[in-house]
Amino acid sequence: MNINLIKLPILLIIFSLTCITNEITLGSENRGFDKKKLGKVDKKVQQLIDEKFIAGAVTLVARDGKIAHFEAHGVSDINTGKKMKKDTIFRIYSMTKPIVSVAVMQLYERGEFHLNDPIDKFIPE
Repeated sequence: MNINLIKLPILLIIFSLTCITNEITLGSENRGFDKKKLGKVDKKVQQLIDEKFIAGAVTLVARDGKIAHFEAHGVSDINTGKKMKKDTIFRIYSMTKPIVSVAVMQLYERGEFHLNDPIDKFIPE
């Protein structure tokens, strides 16, 4: 699995928006995901921790409102070595652009606008 690190914040925001709009429940099944491929998520996150790119992470994969994979990795505080928990709260800064981008993509998917629409249709000034 090749995860582009630039896309990680966007993936987090997409998940966050999904949680806001849909009820997510914990399930014991894989929801159609391959167990080996879900295991690659853990391996990639552990690799990022081992390379000291991140201290820890919480990963979640869901489909149809049911969770297929939910794990905590690494530590939430490097200084104290406090283990990451599934309910750890993260501070996220400067996320306006990814949030707006996801919202715009959702509006586009719904057909609310077309890419060739003139901007003055939405912002007359």
